[in-house]
Amino acid sequence: MSIAALASACQKQAPTDDLVRVRLGIEGQDPTKTCFIDQSATGYSVGWSGGDKVIMNGVESLALAASSEGSASATFTFNFKGQTDKLTPPYNLLYCGVAGTDNTVFFQGTQKEIDGNVAPNTLPMYATSASTYENVTMNHLASVLKISLTDTKGSTLKRITVEALGGEKLSGKFSLGKAEGGKFDASVFSPSGENATTVAIESESGSKLGSVAKDFYIAIPAGTYTKGFYGQIIMADNSLMEVYFDTMSEKTFGRGVIYDFGTNAFVNMGKVVVTVCGTENFNVEAFNYE
Repeated sequence: MSIAALASACQKQAPTDDLVRVRLGIEGQDPTKTCFIDQSATGYSVGWSGGDKVIMNGVESLALAASSEGSASATFTFNFKGQTDKLTPPYNLLYCGVAGTDNTVFFQGTQKEIDGNVAPNTLPMYATSASTYENVTMNHLASVLKISLTDTKGSTLKRITVEALGGEKLSGKFSLGKAEGGKFDASVFSPSGENATTVAIESESGSKLGSVAKDFYIAIPAGTYTKGFYGQIIMADNSLMEVYFDTMSEKTFGRGVIYDFGTNAFVNMGKVVVTVCGTENFNVEAFNYE
């Protein structure tokens, strides 16, 4: 599996009636990632999701129209009426940002199970620029755990839960620091308030397993996890299997990286230790501040 490189460009237009429109994504190139839209042998194409919002300098955009679902680029509209003082540099942008703040993102504690995909609003991103909101690269703050499951009995998945054995926070609010001048300092990134050491994927309609492996993706904050993770795979009839995610010597999970823990067969009341069998980047590891 290869994750496409990600870039996000903003094109500024003259404000009209306090409205500012910012286009995120470069036509003909790899778009900003909120969900996988094409999983092929040559890689994953990615695109925006309908309903997505972006925060710029603390002001939240309007929700992206459903017509932009899966688009490689999309235009976000901000209403700065009564807040034009915030339309000044530096320009700090957030995806999965917390409304009413200008430096906080939210990692979902319960993520909707999407067939072989990540749910919208699960992969926080940021960008910062000292002078313009044109040609700004969005950068990831999340890592992703991937586990693939089979079950010849055709059980229906209810939930996958994951807990950080070292007590690290997996969900809730996380804040970026700010450098001199007010730009984001992404090297400072830490829990900020309501947080939990667990995260879960829940299947609303039930995801039936079979002999062909199904892939599940769980987004977590990038960072150091000292003791790995403990997970439970719970079926609709409440049967479960325990999973220990062992990273061996690898303890720091990089931003924009999928950690593949391989394929496992569901065994009721079973226990399994899984280790990282591969990693893939899904973003550009370069910050574009200017």
